[in-house]
Amino acid sequence: PDPQTQQRSLELLGHLRRQAAQKNGQEAVFAHNVTAIYDNMGMGLLRKGDASGAIASFQRALALIPGREQAMLGLSQALTLRGIQLGEQGQDELAATAYARALEHDPTSTTAHVNLGWLRYRHGHWEEAIAHYTAALSSGPNIQAEFNLGLVYLAKGDGEAARSAYARAIDQFGAAAGEQIGAAEDLRLLIAGGQAGPAAGQILRTYWPEVKEGGE
Repeated sequence: PDPQTQQRSLELLGHLRRQAAQKNGQEAVFAHNVTAIYDNMGMGLLRKGDASGAIASFQRALALIPGREQAMLGLSQALTLRGIQLGEQGQDELAATAYARALEHDPTSTTAHVNLGWLRYRHGHWEEAIAHYTAALSSGPNIQAEFNLGLVYLAKGDGEAARSAYARAIDQFGAAAGEQIGAAEDLRLLIAGGQAGPAAGQILRTYWPEVKEGGE
């Protein structure tokens, strides 16, 4: 059956079981069992890329047991996936809202912090971008967060902080890995757009001398 049919069947089953559980004084057991079903269903929908269906499943789990950790983490993952999908459609503000909601349920979500940081960078909200990349790095090394943090500092005009961030990123991950994830190209584009000071060109020439500052 399709996910919507499954969802309706689960709701009917849940309603009947809830009635029986209330009669038998087993409401807590019922809630635990049905919540586990919603959690499992949500994870299955996540694996299929169905963000909306997964969000609905985890929300139903939380309606039964507010604050349930597994459902909170699952909902955060589903909202993050929704943010990615919206970003791919060019709906940056809706994507940002999805990432922010994901962080409400899991403040340590590295993916949500990194992706929201990138959106804030793209729209010129430097301090917010820095805060999200810093939060992502507080959970451990992250190549995207480290290189992007340097990029934001350059856009903001803080050359010294940018040099430190790029030096850390190169030391941890290497210049080749940075180029593979697009760090060199992001830096080149920032320079080409006239949005960076002399530190940007110096960083590019130091770590990626083969990349032309004004090249295509």
